[in-house]
Amino acid sequence: RSGASAAVVVVAPEKFSVTSGKELIGRYHEDGFGDRCFCTRCGSSLYGIGEKYYVGAGLLGDVELRPAFHLHVASKAPWHEIGDDAPQFAEWPGG
Repeated sequence: RSGASAAVVVVAPEKFSVTSGKELIGRYHEDGFGDRCFCTRCGSSLYGIGEKYYVGAGLLGDVELRPAFHLHVASKAPWHEIGDDAPQFAEWPGG
């Protein structure tokens, strides 16, 4: 992964489904997290499966979502500026 940030949408497993391209999804297990799914054609990261599904927001197209919070801000690049009023956390809230 690269870039200053990654927008992720957290989804309950029962509310998640792949609507097309299922045959192109590869999967591997990451200890301490769960499974990570990726495109077998280009290698792009698609979503992670832990207690919930962690879906890259860019996969969802043009949706009316805005950040609920910013995570791991203590380790963000010094040149990256967060430009909204959403709460900021140094680590996962509550842990």
